Amino acid sequence: MPQDIRTRLLQTYEQFTLEGEAVAKQELRDTVFSLLLQLPELSSNDYQLWGLTYYFSDQSAETAQLALEKFIKAYEADSNNFLACLYIAHCYQDQQELDKALQYYELVDKKGLRSFQFWRYVKLLEQIGYCHHQLGRVDVARQIFTEVVDLYQQHTQEDLAAPTELLACLAETDELVIAVKDVEDYLD
Repeated sequence: MPQDIRTRLLQTYEQFTLEGEAVAKQELRDTVFSLLLQLPELSSNDYQLWGLTYYFSDQSAETAQLALEKFIKAYEADSNNFLACLYIAHCYQDQQELDKALQYYELVDKKGLRSFQFWRYVKLLEQIGYCHHQLGRVDVARQIFTEVVDLYQQHTQEDLAAPTELLACLAETDELVIAVKDVEDYLD
């Protein structure tokens, strides 16, 4: 029985992630929650999925807090769950609690993340740089941003996320911004 629930849960979650219409998305979200509550025991991945469902539901502070709580439960259940750790950091960054965000970004298994999805690894480095920059550690941020730009230059065939944090921190005339725009021509 739990396997049937998990199968339906994953199918419903996938539909939830693809749904663009607000009412239908809300119904799918509620179904995900209902299925999670039917499981006799929740794993780290279950809590992570619960957190992701909250995280991608809406932008309210209440929902963001609920997402954070579920990601923390996922990470407590399995400290090797680097995606739960990453999303804890995202939640803290979204709340502008950059010291806490940085703490969790630094805990993410970078090797595991790099193997899992290279673009997420590069984005993680950029987010670490962003936190350092916003916390006044501009030299540390610049070193990290240099590494990010080097990765963009070395992996031009990779589908990487837009370097929004880097662009938010550095002036348009900065050599790193110019270098990343040379590689990612859609940024002009």
